[in-house]
Amino acid sequence: MALRTRVWLRGAAAAILLALLLPSASAEAVIPSAFGPIQALIVILPQLMLALAAGLVAIFKPRTYKMLGAYLWSHKPFTAVLLAVVGFLIWGPSLSSGKVAEEQVGAPWSAFRGGPARTGAVAGARGPQSQPRVVWKLAGDALGGTTAAVDSSPAIVGNRLYFGVGNNSILSGSKGLICCADADTGALAWKWSGGGELPSGLRAIFSSPVIWVESPEKGAPPAARYLVCGEGYHEDKDGRLICLDLDPVRKSKGKEPPKLAWFLQATDHVESTPCIHEGKVFVGSGDDGYWGLDLATGRVLWHIEGSCDRYDVTGPAAAELGSRVGKRVALRGTVKRVGAGTKDKDDPGTMTIEAREIREVAEAPLPLMETGSSLDRTVVGKVATGEKGPYLALESWNPDSESSCIAVTLENKEQRLLFGSGVGGHRVNCANAETGAFLWKTPVPYPAFGAPTVAGDKVLIGVGKGDFVHSEPDPVGLIYCLSLRDGSKIWETKLPDTVLGSVTVHEGRAYACSRDGNVYALDLDKGAILSKFATGSPIVSSPVVTSDSIYAGNDGGRLFCFDRKSGSLRFTTPVSPGSPLVSSPAVASGKLFVGTRNKGVLCFADAPKDEKKAAETSVEDRAGRTGCADGRGLPTTGVDTAEEKWPQPEALKKPISSLSGRDGKIFVTAGTELLEVDPKTGSAQASKGPFPPPSPVSPQHPGGNPVGIHGLLFSTVNQPSPRLSCHSQDPEAELWTTALGAAAGEPTVSGDKVFVTVGGREKAKAFIEAHRLVDGTLAWRKELDDVPVSFVVAAGDWCCVATADEKVAVFSAGDGKAVAPAIWGDVLVVAGENRIAAHDLSSSEWIWNYKDQDNIGMPAGQPVILGETIWVGTTKRGLVAIGNSPTQAKK
Repeated sequence: MALRTRVWLRGAAAAILLALLLPSASAEAVIPSAFGPIQALIVILPQLMLALAAGLVAIFKPRTYKMLGAYLWSHKPFTAVLLAVVGFLIWGPSLSSGKVAEEQVGAPWSAFRGGPARTGAVAGARGPQSQPRVVWKLAGDALGGTTAAVDSSPAIVGNRLYFGVGNNSILSGSKGLICCADADTGALAWKWSGGGELPSGLRAIFSSPVIWVESPEKGAPPAARYLVCGEGYHEDKDGRLICLDLDPVRKSKGKEPPKLAWFLQATDHVESTPCIHEGKVFVGSGDDGYWGLDLATGRVLWHIEGSCDRYDVTGPAAAELGSRVGKRVALRGTVKRVGAGTKDKDDPGTMTIEAREIREVAEAPLPLMETGSSLDRTVVGKVATGEKGPYLALESWNPDSESSCIAVTLENKEQRLLFGSGVGGHRVNCANAETGAFLWKTPVPYPAFGAPTVAGDKVLIGVGKGDFVHSEPDPVGLIYCLSLRDGSKIWETKLPDTVLGSVTVHEGRAYACSRDGNVYALDLDKGAILSKFATGSPIVSSPVVTSDSIYAGNDGGRLFCFDRKSGSLRFTTPVSPGSPLVSSPAVASGKLFVGTRNKGVLCFADAPKDEKKAAETSVEDRAGRTGCADGRGLPTTGVDTAEEKWPQPEALKKPISSLSGRDGKIFVTAGTELLEVDPKTGSAQASKGPFPPPSPVSPQHPGGNPVGIHGLLFSTVNQPSPRLSCHSQDPEAELWTTALGAAAGEPTVSGDKVFVTVGGREKAKAFIEAHRLVDGTLAWRKELDDVPVSFVVAAGDWCCVATADEKVAVFSAGDGKAVAPAIWGDVLVVAGENRIAAHDLSSSEWIWNYKDQDNIGMPAGQPVILGETIWVGTTKRGLVAIGNSPTQAKK
């Protein structure tokens, strides 16, 4: 009786604390217009009912609470564990994603790729040197949902990473976010959608943010002050340039988001990345031309009109045009773009202005207008007459203003702005940055979409046939080097295909990525090609160049690093297989950051230098049964085939019956011998110490092999009836137990769920179930196509199990073979009869296959990931170690 009371008290304490302290379940996939007060009440109804029940107990059975309090006080270890579990479940998810450290100031990131040289790296920074690891990933709901694409190139200031996000879907249309993350941990510092500040929500973003740093007040240390970014993709119209005031973030120490400082309303998209220089902002807006604005106020200083050379005039002031033919006038009124895209996707349409005021001017006023936050504008030109009557003829314009501009100050203090002209323009331009007046225009044979680079007295830009989506049947590319003084050609170099990203300049060399899949290094003075680096797939982004490395991402979704001086390949790693890398990577503090179209933003860095820490198996990997025996991760492989890391020792050529990784070593049963394998050399010796249990192949281990995490133990028992249980470290303290419908396999824990396979019933052969870690209740159940032949493997967003029909079920069934897979990040490593391969879960693409997989026979168990190597025990080839050989790594 005493034991029963004790168990009841513990169960009641756990239930009341968990029910009252935990937040209600989040409402997923809620349509805003359909989520009203009733739905909100339903979401929190369970907590309200429990609170009511607790209140009734307090009123009518106050002795119950006294007993609970006394019990908890006298059993402090149990109480501590219970409170720890509650604390983890409430705050754990936010802690596991990393903390936001106090903001540290850095140099301004004032233009696309950081500045005039377009290096894409913080000055003096180095990136990963070999075998990079994913330090963190920011994706999914944090960025607005599963459709989040990060084509925007990251900007880095201090310990903050800034980038734009695009969510395009048929149901919700175009939505965007401007985000800031802790560059070290990946924790989201803030995100801004424009809600409540813009007339309509932010659209999907292709443009990259630029950040200005200044002292907020006299005597104060410098801080990130303004962020400027465009919105919209090529098909979008009426885009805006957004300027955010970052001072509220500084003053609140990160507790408050930034505020809208001002915005510029354009008639076309703003894909171009802006540039900040000498207190001014410059940006291209597609067919709406280039703008110069005051950074602090958004006042429009000047405007170079876009792809149209005239305005059709309507409105009250139109009648006065006839008497002013040949004169320069300023019209004030509402502008509108009509018929854009009628002829083809590049058709700019016609510009009209409903003029309210007209006045003669000697030249365009400066500033042109106080604000550009509406389509109410001042337009300047000469009155001309056509078939349909008078119209406003523009004296200068810039067709297809997609190029990301750059501003510089010459020795004589003159400020100059450089930009290209795309479809219909075919030129490189230099304008006075203070007035917008053209200083020189240099024709080129193809559209100049790229961002000009300035190196001393030289301007470099890539041009050619083709765009971000299509290669031309007869491709060609050119890199031009022009004089900053007058635009005269210094040299030009022909390439096999176009250059869409910026040319990067570093230590007397120019670097450019081409659509032909190569990165080219050229002599800055003469333009001679010094070397080229092959990636095997088109490149539409810009390289990162540091003192010792060149980094580039290609359309195949792979990231490459080359030694800048020797030209050798340092590493290549899959980032988003099958999905192009449009975002240009960036480097700071030993890390490399890149945006993707299906995986959000990823941060790569070298493997930990702390060998002891790197060799440890994390608690999460053990509980999730991931197969990862240390923190070094997967080896870098070739594009589509994987090699063995070194010649196989004779002792390891025998059939392998068991395999496991522990304490930085591989343990195998080769024939009848128990062997230890050094993951650094591949050498084997007889095991001297206690041999750790091998990775189990069958899930049918009644009551055995529980998993522990957060001070809790989770286990399944099939006799006398199948059930899943959770205990504290005290074996008497059963926190919860839940009945299972049929015989169950071993549990696996990841995040806030416990996963288990159970036998089938009726026509179903088997199920995989997810139970809530807090109380064991069923979160979801999924039918499997066949009986499971492995335990569940879980990590992050993924949960998978091998089944008898030679498949791996990963939420939905996928290809694979019948043995438990291993999982690292988004990569699933499967081993089956005559097959070893890696599969990218986020893109549903196979990354590589083992080159000699037809001769391996059957695997001995789950693959083990240890020492940057994938270890697979096989019946025909013995122990297979997949990775880069030391010789390959040096080459």
